[in-house]
Amino acid sequence: LPLVRLASLGSCCLLAVTVAMIASLSQAQDKKSAEGTTYSSSNEALQAAIAFFTIKEYAKGQDAVSQALALAPDDKARVRIYRSMLRSYTSAPEWEYKVIALEYMIEKSEQAAEVSLARSELIGFTHQRGRDDDLVKRYEDRLKKEPNHEATLYILSEIYTRLKENPKRAAELIEKLADVQKKSGRELS
Repeated sequence: LPLVRLASLGSCCLLAVTVAMIASLSQAQDKKSAEGTTYSSSNEALQAAIAFFTIKEYAKGQDAVSQALALAPDDKARVRIYRSMLRSYTSAPEWEYKVIALEYMIEKSEQAAEVSLARSELIGFTHQRGRDDDLVKRYEDRLKKEPNHEATLYILSEIYTRLKENPKRAAELIEKLADVQKKSGRELS
């Protein structure tokens, strides 16, 4: 067969396998929901979540994510789950899904580069969705409730540096962040 036909045939096979897997997952999920059981592992729940988001069944997908997070043994595994969901969350109509995932990664990831990239992605994603003001309100409100919340200070300092361009406010937040980190025995990086 010509190469073009083989590629087309491969795409059709992949689509058929994906549809069959999603149908199987959907039936299994409906059966498990009726029985009151959950997924047997965080990996199983994560795979189901990705499949449900692929076919735009966001409520079922988010339920599977919640179960994956509950079954995860530690924060490192939860960071991995959220990292795996980022692509699916990008196309979801609910912008908060991705924001919550990125926030968790910022707070819990042990990799400084991942934390920095998550903050940049958070700001870029919400800007692309036209949610700049919602993002500022979200973190300013959180800062009022928890004035020493490190992740909030970290995110807001970048918002006022890149997005809202308020150097004075950014400097205040960076100083506050440095104080918070110093009290916990770390240096501002």
